[in-house]
This record gives sequence, C-alpha cells and structure tokens, in this order.
Amino acid sequence: MEKMIIENIELYTVDECAKLLKCSDKTIRRLIEKKKLQALDIGAGERKVYRISGSELERFLKDTATSK
Repeated sequence: MEKMIIENIELYTVDECAKLLKCSDKTIRRLIEKKKLQALDIGAGERKVYRISGSELERFLKDTATSK
C-alpha cells in the first residue's frame, strides 16, 4: 500500500461549504453527486459523510465564476 502524506490540507464539511457559498447543504450534496464538486466520502456503509478540500473548493469557484 502506498503511503500518503497529508500536511496542511484544509477539509470542509458539507455544512461549512454551504455556509461559505451561501447555499443549502442539499445544493452541495447535489454538486457532489453530479461530480461537479469532488469530495471524500468518510462515512461508513450507506451513510454519506463528505469532506471537501480547500483546493477543490477553490477549483470549483474558479471553474464556475462568470465574467461580465
């Protein structure tokens, strides 16, 4: 098994992402399910418990930003 070094990685919950983006937690979950926002599923069994990295959140914001 390959070792993974994790340093200084910010992980956000669905609720924290929703608050940052000023939307509902259901919206964040839909984005994850539609694979528009990548997340780690750290839940056990059927229970979905997601964590979203800060860098993924930044990527999502850059990709969805509209220019006027």
